[in-house]
Amino acid sequence: PKPLPRWRRYISQTAIKFGSRALLFCIGFHNVRVIGKPDPRATVFVANHTGPFEALAMCWVTGGCFISAIENRKVPFLGSILEGTQAIFVDRGNPLSREHTLSEIRRRAKEAKDWPPLVIFPEGTTHNGKSLLHFKQGAFQPGVPVQPVIVRHHYKHMNVAWSGVTEGMLQAFKRITSQWYNSMSIEYLPMYFPTEAEQQNAQMYADHVRRYMSDKSGIPCSKYSTDDLEVLKYAAKFGIAQEDALVGMDLLRREAHLSINDIKKFINLFRELGADRKGKVSYESFIAALELPDTKLAQETFHKLHEHPDDSGCGTFSSTPLVFRDFLSTVGWVVDVGGNPTMEYNSVVKQLLNRGCLLNL
Repeated sequence: PKPLPRWRRYISQTAIKFGSRALLFCIGFHNVRVIGKPDPRATVFVANHTGPFEALAMCWVTGGCFISAIENRKVPFLGSILEGTQAIFVDRGNPLSREHTLSEIRRRAKEAKDWPPLVIFPEGTTHNGKSLLHFKQGAFQPGVPVQPVIVRHHYKHMNVAWSGVTEGMLQAFKRITSQWYNSMSIEYLPMYFPTEAEQQNAQMYADHVRRYMSDKSGIPCSKYSTDDLEVLKYAAKFGIAQEDALVGMDLLRREAHLSINDIKKFINLFRELGADRKGKVSYESFIAALELPDTKLAQETFHKLHEHPDDSGCGTFSSTPLVFRDFLSTVGWVVDVGGNPTMEYNSVVKQLLNRGCLLNL
């Protein structure tokens, strides 16, 4: 796409700024507090992402354009605003879309005078706002200075943050509009100027900006990323609880070379072990799925699946239902408390994988 003429961009930005603020007011954001000011040198703003409505707020205060999932084009009001700001749309299902997006970010950063500033949510997804997820490196590929922005939702009764795991956007919209008063603050932090090393390493740049935002805002960094959200959504289809499906995909990809599809296969395997609607495997379901008799060996096998790689293995049999995270811990792929993935693969699970009644991985 080509940049709009300045007169047309001015009219478009003015209309969209007014419309964004009016829409925020209509859905209850009567008070949007702005702390600090945008730096006139800033061509890229990076912000945390807790829900769909800070995009409207950022549009109002910066007049910038966004990087957004292509599905958002169909969302009423939001899709029109994204089109009007000349947003960069990402098709996550198209492998070529990633390279096109990175190329477009570099082009607009270099031609900053002809384009509105870029507003990027490097976490890549919305979440509950209690931490900063892993930053994707796309916003930092050009190596230009960025101005970080911290978005907070202030509430007394209901947190308006939305992750999209347990409810859709329509349900979230109904829930948010049922609360008469919503409040949001937008805080501009001082610009971050990358070092030469950060300019050469986009992921290092992204990690350091995230730490900088955490230190300035007091919001802790999380070891989870947008890939974990995809795993959560897949696991939720089968009743697996969120706390049992969080496995730390960023570290698993870097250290264990595991993809999202690999974890989905483990979820399917877990289902084949007899997982119920609550995402748990009882001992009875386990032996029934494997067509095993109720013997001491079967009890020891089930007990093994409860153990973590650092357990001694000498504990007594427990009939407590097995959850997915413990199952994945047994095979040595889940991130431990210290944040380090263990690479040991349990021999018991190797035998289970060879069972004819289980999925072929």
